[in-house]
Amino acid sequence: MIRERIGRAMLRAYPDDVRATRGEEIVGTLLEAGEASARAFARESASILLAGLRERATLVARTESRRLIADAYCQAAPIWLLFGAANFAASEQRRPWAANADVLTLIVLGALLLAALIGYDRIVGVTGMSLIVGLGLVMEPHAATRVLTLAILLVPLACCVVMAFAPRKGPPNHRRLVLLVPAIALVLLLPEAVDRGTALLVLVSLLGVIRLPIDPRLAIACAIVWSGLGLSDVAVALSRADASSGWILTTTASLLMFATATTRLHYMQRKHQT
Repeated sequence: MIRERIGRAMLRAYPDDVRATRGEEIVGTLLEAGEASARAFARESASILLAGLRERATLVARTESRRLIADAYCQAAPIWLLFGAANFAASEQRRPWAANADVLTLIVLGALLLAALIGYDRIVGVTGMSLIVGLGLVMEPHAATRVLTLAILLVPLACCVVMAFAPRKGPPNHRRLVLLVPAIALVLLLPEAVDRGTALLVLVSLLGVIRLPIDPRLAIACAIVWSGLGLSDVAVALSRADASSGWILTTTASLLMFATATTRLHYMQRKHQT
């Protein structure tokens, strides 16, 4: 029973369609190999894991580049929302009380984050575009700050446009909500002086780097978010004489992530064609 559970866990390295068609066969082969010895079972388990990861990498390499970039923008949206919700919640904790508008903002961010994680891309995209254009740009009371506001919201707006007109394929997946558990735990455990949103973004970026050999889309999504932060920091630095030099870090991070992820993607597609 334990070996069968291990085998089915290793099987999750394969894409869904392979698991549906060949899953029982692969697990059966693993269990037969395990009857010989524990070493043979471990060797065959590692072989299944590596083969599944190669299958996923091949599937990504076969996908059109425009679809991969669109998927990356769709993945960047929940990362943006997680970044914003974490920082907003942290700022509210430092206040003695919260206004009704602040509570409503946190509820909206949380609802959009849940919908984006599950995969309701078109709904999140249309809602996000409406909020950004309506509340962030059109209703901006100070005309002098509209350019700064546009710079801050430009990348999130681009993510929403892509989600609305080029959503990811596939049915909604509620299991992705499990990803919120480590994010919430990290926000609660971090000391008050640490920027929660940036810490979460660094953690997700590290995960994107780990996934680079198989699927560069998460790394590209993180690069999109870093570029948005860099653009915001540059806009703030140009508008204020006493602004910090934080834009150097965010811009450098975005460039490094973009260069690494796109190079890996190009290599995967080129290798698949040859």
